[in-house]
Amino acid sequence: MAEQVEDYFKVEFKRYRKRTAVDFTDIIDCTSPEGQAACLPSPLPREDRAATSTAAGLGLKPPHQWTFHAITSVPGLLVLPNPFLRGCQHRWVRQCLAHYPCKPNVCNLDAHLQREGRGEVWPGGLAEDASSPKKMRLSKDDLLYRLRWVTLGYHYDWNTKEYRSHCRSPFPEDLAQLTKFIMRIAGFPSFVPEAAIVNYYHLDSTLSGHTDHSEKDLSIPLFSLSFGQSAIFLIGGKTRQVKPKALLLRSGDVVIMSCDSRLAYHGVPRVLPPPPNALVPECLSLEALQCAQRTQPRSCDSCRVCGVHEKDPRCRHAVPELLASGPGSCGGGESEATELRVDAGASASAVERRRERTPHHSAEGSGEGTSMNPPCDDAVRCLSCQGLAQSWPQFVSYLSVSRINVNVRQVVSQDHVF
Repeated sequence: MAEQVEDYFKVEFKRYRKRTAVDFTDIIDCTSPEGQAACLPSPLPREDRAATSTAAGLGLKPPHQWTFHAITSVPGLLVLPNPFLRGCQHRWVRQCLAHYPCKPNVCNLDAHLQREGRGEVWPGGLAEDASSPKKMRLSKDDLLYRLRWVTLGYHYDWNTKEYRSHCRSPFPEDLAQLTKFIMRIAGFPSFVPEAAIVNYYHLDSTLSGHTDHSEKDLSIPLFSLSFGQSAIFLIGGKTRQVKPKALLLRSGDVVIMSCDSRLAYHGVPRVLPPPPNALVPECLSLEALQCAQRTQPRSCDSCRVCGVHEKDPRCRHAVPELLASGPGSCGGGESEATELRVDAGASASAVERRRERTPHHSAEGSGEGTSMNPPCDDAVRCLSCQGLAQSWPQFVSYLSVSRINVNVRQVVSQDHVF
C-alpha cells in the first residue's frame, strides 16, 4: 500500500524550487500542442469592431485572435497566453514601476522609510556598472530592488488578512479598463476591479502556497497578469493533499481563477532566469517597442507607449508624424532612428540626441547589446515617455532579473458588503 502524502503541495513546491536545470516534462505550456489540455475559443464575434478598437487602445490584440485555455484537472482555471500587441507591454510595466507605487497607494517601503513627495521609486537609484558606463545593475540596496508589493484600491491588511472600507485609495482607471475588458471577453461581464496587489519578484523569490479568501464574495473570480521573466505557477485543490499542476507563465500571460479553482492552493516556486542571448523577453525588447511606435495609427489620440492622451500636457505631440515610418521599420533592412546617449547621472537636459542610420535588429538577434540602448526619438517626443527613454538601462536591468505580477480582485458585491 502506497504511503499517503500529507502535503503534496509542499513536496511539489520544493521540487520545482530547486536551483537546478528545469525538467519541463511535467510543466503545462499552453502555447505548445502537448500542453493544450483544452481550449475555449473567445466568445467575441469576429465582426465586433468596437471591441477591437477598445482592445487596440489598451495595447491588446483583437479579441478574436485570443485563445483561452482551460486546465481540465483544475476546473475553472483559465489561461490566456499574452494577448498584448507587440511592443505594448512596456506601457503596463512602466505603470507598475513608475506610477502604481506612488502615493496614495501603499507599498512595503512605507514601513521602513519616509517617502517624500509622491514617493517615486523608479526611475533612479540603480548602481552604475563600472565595466560599462552605459549599463546599470540592480543592487540589493536600491529602492527598486526592495520594492516587493503595492496595494491599489482597497488596501489589503497583511496583519489581519482583511480589507477595510476606510482603507482605500482610487483604483487606477487604466488598470480597471484593462481588467474589465479582458474579464468581459472571458465571460465575466459583471466583474468590478476594486483592489489589486502588485507583487515584485526577483530570480531568488518565491510565493508560498496559499488561498485567497479575504474577499466578501468568494464566488467572484480572481484576475492575475504577469510581466517580465517567466515563472512556474503551481495550482492544486482546496487542500494541500491535492497534487498540484505546474504551469509555465510568460510575460503578458493572464490567469483567471473561477469556480473550483477560486479557492485552490497556488504559489510560485521559481522565477526562471533569462536565456544567455536575451536579457528580457522579446515582447519587452527595444525592437518590439520601436515597432509599436512606428506602426501606431495616425488616428490614435494617445501614446501607445504610455497611454497618455494627446491633450495631456505631458504629451508634446497630437498625432506623432514620425511614427509612420517607411517600409522595413518592423522587418529587416535599415531604418532611421535617433540614438540617445544616456549618462547614469545625467538630467533630462543632459541627454544628447544624435540622428543616425542604424540597422534594424531582428527579434532573434535582440540581446544585451541592443537591449541596453534607449528607445528612438519617436518615444522622446512624448514627455511622459521621456522617462522611459532616459531610464532604458534601468528598465532592462530590472526586468532581466525580475517578474511583476498584478493580482486584481472584486472585494465587495451587491449581496456582500462591509
